[in-house]
Amino acid sequence: MGWYQKFVDKTARKPSGWIGRILYRNPQPHYRSFHYVLEKLCLEPEDVLLDVCCGGGTLLKMALEKVNQAVGIDYSPDMLHLTRENNENAVTDRRLDLRFGDASVLPWQDNTFNAVSKCKCTYLYSQTAGSFSRSLARA
Repeated sequence: MGWYQKFVDKTARKPSGWIGRILYRNPQPHYRSFHYVLEKLCLEPEDVLLDVCCGGGTLLKMALEKVNQAVGIDYSPDMLHLTRENNENAVTDRRLDLRFGDASVLPWQDNTFNAVSKCKCTYLYSQTAGSFSRSLARA
């Protein structure tokens, strides 16, 4: 594995350690995209949102200002820990469920969610794009 692939893995595909925490605790470069996605989703309180590749949980935190229930899934245990920290009240109140897993094989039944967000992660699944897209459409 070359240096570039190691860099992508450590900072994007599966962020971890102090580098991941620094990049995703407050991901200001992503805010514009997060606001755009949430604007297009037109979320209502009764919606149940799935955030795929939830990273540090910033988009979830923003979405939970509108929806009562949300779920985040990520492949990085460190990012799920950070999401839990950043959304502590929502997790405690059981408004937010967090899961470790591969976004191309979602563990929920069909039509569990009526809103799905994925921001800045599609390029990570380029080799499994078909199963990734089918999994999102099914959920």
